[in-house]
Amino acid sequence: MRRWLIWALGAMLLLLGACHPGEPEPVTPAENTATPMAAATATSAPTATPTLTPEPATPTPVPTEAPVWPALDPLEPAPEAWDGLEGWLVDAWLEGRNPAEVQIALQDAGWQQSPDELHAADLTGDDQDEWVLLLHDIAVDEELFIPVFGTPGDLWVINGDGLLYQHHADTDVPTYEAALLPELVDMDDLTGDGLPELIVMDTDCGAHTCYGLVQVIGLAEGQLRTLVQGAIPGENWIEMTFPDVWVEPFEGQNALHVHGGHIGSVGAGIMRTYTEVWAWDGEAIVLQETLLDPTGYRHLILYEGLDAMAAGELDRAAELFEDAAMSPDLDTVSFMGEDPDELEAAIRQFAAFRLILVRLLQEDMAEAESVLAWLEGMEPGAPLTLAARRLVEEWAGPEEMDALCAAIRAELEAYDEPTGPLEYQGYGNPSLTAEDICELS
Repeated sequence: MRRWLIWALGAMLLLLGACHPGEPEPVTPAENTATPMAAATATSAPTATPTLTPEPATPTPVPTEAPVWPALDPLEPAPEAWDGLEGWLVDAWLEGRNPAEVQIALQDAGWQQSPDELHAADLTGDDQDEWVLLLHDIAVDEELFIPVFGTPGDLWVINGDGLLYQHHADTDVPTYEAALLPELVDMDDLTGDGLPELIVMDTDCGAHTCYGLVQVIGLAEGQLRTLVQGAIPGENWIEMTFPDVWVEPFEGQNALHVHGGHIGSVGAGIMRTYTEVWAWDGEAIVLQETLLDPTGYRHLILYEGLDAMAAGELDRAAELFEDAAMSPDLDTVSFMGEDPDELEAAIRQFAAFRLILVRLLQEDMAEAESVLAWLEGMEPGAPLTLAARRLVEEWAGPEEMDALCAAIRAELEAYDEPTGPLEYQGYGNPSLTAEDICELS
């Protein structure tokens, strides 16, 4: 399989030939596959008492051979319409053309603009490289199209059989700008079959926030197709705001890491970024783990506790609720001009109520009463403090929890905004009202 290094050497030879014209030496036409790189291992002699026997000489490394391209007539100019482009590329592939020569012709016609828009790699396991091409749409009227976030175009995978795969943004993923040129983020083996997959991202930008829509294209059931199984049925992409994408090991295999989650609007509030880990499960690339970025914001620790409780992780939820309620080291930042002391009081009350509920579910009445005493000392007479007192006094076990919580929620409805600023901390954060105070989720 030709690797990018060998391909680059071929490009250098092509350019040298253009700078120093002369009679080309005869070459034997080669198949569309690179000459394997020769390897040599140097042997070091052990340290010993000098003798009359000469030490063995260090083997001279075998120089790397550049691929040999057949001597052909000059390549015809690339067509200036989509209809003829596939046939032209297939003919060039079958002739064993140097990809660097093909790229020069594509650039002359306007289909490509930079060197990283053509790659050669064996994606199908036949020991012959396919061509992966990013192609700008030269038919677009530049006077009418304003390329704010990119230019229209496709990603193609070509070999001697024709167009094996076409990625066209407006049909593969939902985007505001139809058919923007996708980004080839990386090529790496994510399935463990020894073949690289294409990691492709489309960017979809609004007024203040850009969404990345990431797909993994690889061989499955004899054809190239998207391998991602999204969280929502029917979605075959990974969606993230302002994503950074990379590959690194996860539990013994290569995995796709996608980091982001920020919204670029003040109205979204102070949010928490995170990393999603996507890996092959034998059938698809699926979400394996979500890793939250570290934070020192009190309201974000409260949200993490709510998620842990909803997942049934009561011990972890208790630790997070205790931090949100009692830690002196967390920051409370005003949102849209609200009083930060008022927000901190609301967070402490909500977190303490939930901590009491967790302790009751864990059948630790003594700890529940201890937290209640702390809350009554910090926020006496507050609606959530009164609700916490009723929760402890009337608790009759998990089997009676639904009825008790319904009564507490109904009682809190009589107050004006019993959860205070937690009701709205920006549209990027959850809204916490009386309906959310006494439940497992």
